[in-house]
Amino acid sequence: MKHFPLIIFCAFILVNMKAQSPQGIPYQSVIRNGSGNLLINQSVQVRFTIHDSTMSGNIVYQETHASNTSAAAMLILTIGQGTPVIGNFSTINWGNGAKFMQVELDAAGGSNYTDLGTQQMMSVPYALYAKTAGSISLPPGASQGQVLTYCDGNYIWTNGGICPASVATFDCAGATNTGVLAANYPANGVSSSISYTGGNGSGYSEQIVASTGVNGLSATLAAGTLNNGSGILIYSITGTPNSNGIASFFLNIGGQNCSLNLTVNSSPYPIGSVF
Repeated sequence: MKHFPLIIFCAFILVNMKAQSPQGIPYQSVIRNGSGNLLINQSVQVRFTIHDSTMSGNIVYQETHASNTSAAAMLILTIGQGTPVIGNFSTINWGNGAKFMQVELDAAGGSNYTDLGTQQMMSVPYALYAKTAGSISLPPGASQGQVLTYCDGNYIWTNGGICPASVATFDCAGATNTGVLAANYPANGVSSSISYTGGNGSGYSEQIVASTGVNGLSATLAAGTLNNGSGILIYSITGTPNSNGIASFFLNIGGQNCSLNLTVNSSPYPIGSVF
């Protein structure tokens, strides 16, 4: 029975490299055959292809590696230090559009490759970008050691290659409010649920926003992670309002902002309450 190789674990390890170091991106994978058996101490041939803009875009670079798996079936290579087939690794323009990495493997060590898939390279090492960008001025807030990361259609500088939280819409006007606010009475069990769309699945930090108009209140959003797509954020309202009127909270999440306006009554007991 013919066995087709597959990779059950792989990782592009993107690191910041000093200019004098050999250029390359470390790559690790554990190799098994189609029956799930580890390929131990076996000669293999790997081909890496970097496509421009899309999974099937123009090939900007391609190289091959003749290597051996370890006693643990681990394959450790450096992309950029193989045998070039197409292009030059040192001249890849990392800052021009998205890049997609295709990995192919011949477990018999020949050139009868099996396609293991193509994935977008979500970040590239600073040193590789700087090499082809020439003399650059980093954006405000960026510094050596950050990673140029592809986030929401653009490359930006990030810490550790993690995209910041981003949403398409944030709807304070449609908030669902729970509880009653009353002047000079501590807020108890008061919250606002606000919907968003276009979440990118990234994490966000805790937020605490003070009220304006009617002072003395705070809207708190616990740290969490956005959904991919639509979702709801719940702000807890705490504190003691100093008067009746409208308490406003200027909220910002994922690049979108809106004003949450809550009514503060003169009494904790709305007209019509029955005792």
